[in-house]
Amino acid sequence: MKIFVLLAAILLLISASAAESAAVTVQLSPARQVVKRGNSPRFVVTVTATTSTMRVMKFAARTDLRDTYARLFVTHNGAPVDVPRLISDPGPTSESDYLELSPGKEFTFTHNGSPFALSKLPPGDYVAIVKLQPDWSLEAVESNAVSFHVSGNDS
Repeated sequence: MKIFVLLAAILLLISASAAESAAVTVQLSPARQVVKRGNSPRFVVTVTATTSTMRVMKFAARTDLRDTYARLFVTHNGAPVDVPRLISDPGPTSESDYLELSPGKEFTFTHNGSPFALSKLPPGDYVAIVKLQPDWSLEAVESNAVSFHVSGNDS
């Protein structure tokens, strides 16, 4: 009996955490871009509170938080890309590392794919999404997919 109560409590906490992270939407733009080989694409990430006031990390102010909790995933022909990755571990957070978003309010920040060295991608077509955790304790919310093309040096 105690095990069932414990399992029920764990499931309730998990569903509450998932519900909180679903209280934001994440939009990645531009929908399509072209970058020259050797350059990194630049993305704009827009986080919008939907149903309740949300506490969200200030990803624009702290690259270590952005690198870890707003992770960009890039694929080529459906497979993850293999590029060098820099070490970027998040430091501790304090209340000053968060902002409160009320329903309907949004904030944006730019993302160049760090800690992944997207400037090392060969020419070709790619797709990117961002998986963003508004707070380190919440489940990630996945953005829409966008595409980009890396052109050769002569294009």
